Amino acid sequence: MEYTRFYLFTLVLVACQFDASGYEGGGADTNDENTDADAGDTEEPQRNCGDGICEAVESCGICSDDCGGCTTGVVSPMSETVTVAQGDAHDVAVWIDQDDPTQSLIFGTDEDSSGGLHVYDLTGTERAVVDDGGALYNVDVRGDIVVAGNRSRDRLAVFRVDPSTRSLADTAAWPLMTGFGAYGICMYRSATSDGLYVFVTSSGGDVEQWHLYDTGGGQLGAALVRELQVGSKTEGCVADDDTGALYLAEEQVGIWRYGAEPTDGDARILVDAMDGVRLNDLEGLALYRASDGEAGYLIASSQDNDEFVVYRRDGANEYVTTFAVVEGGPFDGCEHTQGIEVVNRALGGALAHGMFLCADENNDGGTSNFKLVPWDGIAAATGGLMVE
Repeated sequence: MEYTRFYLFTLVLVACQFDASGYEGGGADTNDENTDADAGDTEEPQRNCGDGICEAVESCGICSDDCGGCTTGVVSPMSETVTVAQGDAHDVAVWIDQDDPTQSLIFGTDEDSSGGLHVYDLTGTERAVVDDGGALYNVDVRGDIVVAGNRSRDRLAVFRVDPSTRSLADTAAWPLMTGFGAYGICMYRSATSDGLYVFVTSSGGDVEQWHLYDTGGGQLGAALVRELQVGSKTEGCVADDDTGALYLAEEQVGIWRYGAEPTDGDARILVDAMDGVRLNDLEGLALYRASDGEAGYLIASSQDNDEFVVYRRDGANEYVTTFAVVEGGPFDGCEHTQGIEVVNRALGGALAHGMFLCADENNDGGTSNFKLVPWDGIAAATGGLMVE
């Protein structure tokens, strides 16, 4: 597929002043004639960075590992979807056409009570809107199965993609009711049992794990197999089919890693805490899955920063970098983003090395939509993220 739309990415390296010798004094220079400034003066926001202070964090991003400065990758979209009719683009997922990846589909939710599930092609053109009779908040895909959480009706909306027509068919054997309003959802395919599961999160911190199973005739039923209590409002989630990890975003606390198997219990590890600097109102999560089944990245939407925070997929999920999607060429950036997705597949044209998608709640003209960003552009802008 050939793309005629222009795209632009820009690498911005912003140097921040750094004075290790002044750390105990809050980073001030003891020889500065303004040391005894009036108590009413407003100090620059600062982030503790190893043995020193990185200043003006709100403008330059996150401290580099050696604390010699700060770097933030800045990239612009190559395309965007048409605006969401009800004006509240929320979450996004991608179905891959295994025969012709250039014919893959994007699914976007509109959290308005009558918004439905929007279906786009890779140019951002809308193909259909599927109505499930309520507000669909989050969406995920495994194979040809698409699941969205219907928060209005406390149920799962389950569809199957027909690859020959690229259309959706309702495949729920009966109304698949959840125990609460489906605030967020993510899917998981077990490498151990091949079982297909859906995790449902809530505004109160409750999480349910449902097993989807074939009832015959292509219909799917669901059985509750596990319950968790994260602690407080939790929406974003993503599960790693290869490693068996489940990541949950507790919005005002941080990112938790659990086991994704139904027998894994409630043991968990805090990947990163919500500090108001690197993470500031934690929302959507996504996984860049390398072909070796281990390498790649966990990506989180830091909503109030309009930034996306990248961690290693393997090991202890160490922090890697931060990037932003900003205005460039004919497209504006992603602001106040909730849902994100990343695809490590060759999708043709400018998306030959994969794609990152983000919901833009402040699209030009007072609307909202989803932005398409080539993954290799992000890798170049951040100075070293892997590209397959």
